Amino acid sequence: MAWDSTNTSCSVIYSLLTGSLDQMDQSISFANAGTVTMSQLIFFNALASPDVIRLAATALAEVLDSTLINAYLCSYKSAQTQAQALSGITDILVNGQSTVANLSATVDNFYQFIG
Repeated sequence: MAWDSTNTSCSVIYSLLTGSLDQMDQSISFANAGTVTMSQLIFFNALASPDVIRLAATALAEVLDSTLINAYLCSYKSAQTQAQALSGITDILVNGQSTVANLSATVDNFYQFIG
């Protein structure tokens, strides 16, 4: 999936990361946000152990999941579960080289947006 402002997943992830989740500087434009790596997000402490990074990533994944389900009224796509979604998102978040576009594509794989 390409990083695209007309894609709901991309728009929502950008909005959340620069807004309520406060993980990315608001001065980063949408056009440039897709290439931002997980290691550049606020939660990612490169000096922390992999276990600590995974704990922080898991907590962020849970907040992201809750926000998508409760605020954006998403549902899990057919044959997907919350556990699978959380695992998939966490796996992206712990990989410092994964990008915001990768995170958006993963969210798009697990969640059905309204509309």
